[in-house]
Amino acid sequence: MFFGTYRHNLDDKNRLVVPSKFRNILGSSSLYIMQGYEGALEVYKQETFAALVSRIEKLAYNDPNARNFIRTRLSSVVEVEVDNSGRISLPVSLVNRYNITKDVVVIGVNDHFEIWSASKWDPYIEEVGSDLENIAARLGNYDDH
Repeated sequence: MFFGTYRHNLDDKNRLVVPSKFRNILGSSSLYIMQGYEGALEVYKQETFAALVSRIEKLAYNDPNARNFIRTRLSSVVEVEVDNSGRISLPVSLVNRYNITKDVVVIGVNDHFEIWSASKWDPYIEEVGSDLENIAARLGNYDDH
């Protein structure tokens, strides 16, 4: 399970050091990076990426919304390898397309982790974090006690 918040910097080659706690649970050196939500990149290990694709395969491709979702999500996928120094290279195409800056925040989100530009994450978490109780109430069936 991925959790926690880590601040890192991309180097000049767009390499990111994967937090050591995350590296310990990867299982293999292959990771899958794809477009996420709110401007983040989502990063999956092999097993959870396969499960995600399996869920996507169940969508009805004849539904225009499903088709757009499938195309958008899967066309953004890039497979990367964790190097011996625990780094992944973010492709320039993803860095540019999703405006990932040198200052990044890596957050754990249970079965995957996300990479955010700090300039996007900081206002996002300030706004959403201050509304946590209302969000929990809107979820209705959520109880973390």
